[in-house]
Amino acid sequence: AAPAATEEEEEEEDSFESSSSSSSSEDFSKWWTGAEKVHVVGKDILRFHAVYWPAICMAAQLPCPDVIVAHGWWTSDGRKISKSLGNVVDPFELLETYGLDATRYFLLSEVPFGADGDYSKQAMLAAANGFLANAVGNFAQRVCVMLTKKPCDATAPKPATQEDLLRFAPDQPELLAKARDLAASTRRHLLPLEEDEETGGGQKKTTKKEVLRFDLALKEIEDVVREANKFFDSAAPWTLKKGDPDAMVRALAVALELLRCIAIAYQPFMPDASRRLLDQIGVPLNERDLAHIALLPGLAKGTPIAKPQHVFPRIDLPDD
Repeated sequence: AAPAATEEEEEEEDSFESSSSSSSSEDFSKWWTGAEKVHVVGKDILRFHAVYWPAICMAAQLPCPDVIVAHGWWTSDGRKISKSLGNVVDPFELLETYGLDATRYFLLSEVPFGADGDYSKQAMLAAANGFLANAVGNFAQRVCVMLTKKPCDATAPKPATQEDLLRFAPDQPELLAKARDLAASTRRHLLPLEEDEETGGGQKKTTKKEVLRFDLALKEIEDVVREANKFFDSAAPWTLKKGDPDAMVRALAVALELLRCIAIAYQPFMPDASRRLLDQIGVPLNERDLAHIALLPGLAKGTPIAKPQHVFPRIDLPDD
């Protein structure tokens, strides 16, 4: 008699059945035989997807996956998550407490994709409050509040120029260019890059690197966010309102352009928060594609700015 299937083999069989059942869908030709195929699987079922599944595809004369990426596991406060230890993290409680976008941000930014990660309330709060609320949310709130007051009167000023940036931040000459390059700088950490390496004797070997490094992609945006806050504090437009209102408007134009680029770049990672930010500053629906970060010089003058709403409110947890 054949030996009974192990729990791992049963999981692999379920995975195969769910995968093969989708082959009759209308999207099969688009997602399987069209664009580059990147499979994301748990590391406990890697053997099936990296060995058996490609063999089945070849037998069926179907293209094999181009890239297979295995994600890691999560621990809680440095310990394996298990019912017996009583440290199971309920994902629905995370969503209720922190919201979907903050939870997505933490999971994607905390560790290199593929490695094991550790969850703790302290780390989650550092992401939700320490960065999203304090750095991203506070920057957006300060910029939008000032734009809704005189002399802008809730409309976007003329798009910012490099001269405007240098006027207030001569030590940050690359900031606007860096913000407008976010689509390219984040993408290179997410898609497999083919690079030629010298192997000796004039020969070259093509290798693929940096697949799905969500943490590095988010780090690119984080750097711009932190530099944007530094610019806003340095320019201090609130101090210019009486003495030089034109200078205040130009400083706000730079800050608004930085916010536009940041909000568009965050869309793949935090779609709901990004949508609310983009709605708030009046970015048209047809100008929210990642390509528009670099294609446009900024919001058109006179674009309505909505009343500011906190996109990332601070999370206050009760004492344990």
